Amino acid sequence: MIWSSDPEHLALTIHESWGHPSELDRALGYEANYVGTSFVTPEKLGHFRYGSSQVNLIVDNIEPQTLAAKGSDDDGVPCQQWEILREDLFMGHCTNREVATTIGDTRS
Repeated sequence: MIWSSDPEHLALTIHESWGHPSELDRALGYEANYVGTSFVTPEKLGHFRYGSSQVNLIVDNIEPQTLAAKGSDDDGVPCQQWEILREDLFMGHCTNREVATTIGDTRS
């Protein structure tokens, strides 16, 4: 297997392996007929370990001059940062207004 040192390839790998699975609508099964479900369901928040304890993933939609930093998300909520993994511990879902309240989030 050949691994690329291209940072865009790494970003795509992280997006596919953790970005999509961390989407709450997918974890709740709302996308099952379209793209499948997820292994990181809400009851795993705060105690599911995945990977090395050296792994931390932070969603950052406010980093200037990045593709995601456009001021607000698709729901019009101001962009923010949140943890998906902290030392390999599952910490947070990517949500939207439709499903955020199912896990007690007040905003997407």
